[in-house]
This record gives sequence, C-alpha cells and structure tokens, in this order.
Amino acid sequence: MTHWLGQIRYADFASGRRYTTADPRGGYRVFLSWGLGLGFMGAGFLWRALWQARNSRRSPRRHPWRLTVPFLGAVSLAPAGAASPWLTNGLAPALAFTGVCTAVVAGVCGVVALGLRRGNGGDR
Repeated sequence: MTHWLGQIRYADFASGRRYTTADPRGGYRVFLSWGLGLGFMGAGFLWRALWQARNSRRSPRRHPWRLTVPFLGAVSLAPAGAASPWLTNGLAPALAFTGVCTAVVAGVCGVVALGLRRGNGGDR
C-alpha cells in the first residue's frame, strides 16, 4: 500500500495495482475542461465586444462576416477544448489536441473570410 497525506492512494496485489478513490490522477480534467471551454467561449464574446467598440460607426449589416466568422470559430473551439481532457491521457496531449484544433479552425476561418471578402467585392 502507498500512503500519501494520510490517505491510501493505491495497493499492489499479485494481479496488479488497484487505485483507490483518494488517488489524484485525472483530477485536473474537470477544471481543464471548464477552463478551455469557457476560455474559448469568452474569447468569442470578447471579440464581438471589441469589434463592436472599435467599429461602432460602421454597420455590421454591411459586412456581417467580419463579426460572425471569428465568433463562430471561437465558439466551435469551445466544445473541442472542453472535450480534449477527456479524450487524451494527460495535460500535455490535451493542450496539443486543442492546439491542433485551433490551427484547423483558424485555417478554415481564414479561407471562409477570404472567400466572403472576395465574394463581397472587397471591403474598401
């Protein structure tokens, strides 16, 4: 048996190691899931607020993609960030998975924004 901070963390048997409920492994998942999910959602809302404050004289109806494409990109990253700790086996792989998802979403948003800008005839 292994004790740590006055609690039994696991016991070794001939058939293998059995972990107890006091074992702290995987305890980060809930907090990381909330943090990444709310972080990306908050980044989306922050983008909307900053865009509105910076471009308050321009109507968002003229070029709505400038507001919605980055917002939808950030909102689509929220479920990926929230699920990444549960899909991987550690902190570093979870952050790497989230980084890959971020790169993919940024690329897709860039292509969509470029296509919408050219489709609108430019934003002069």
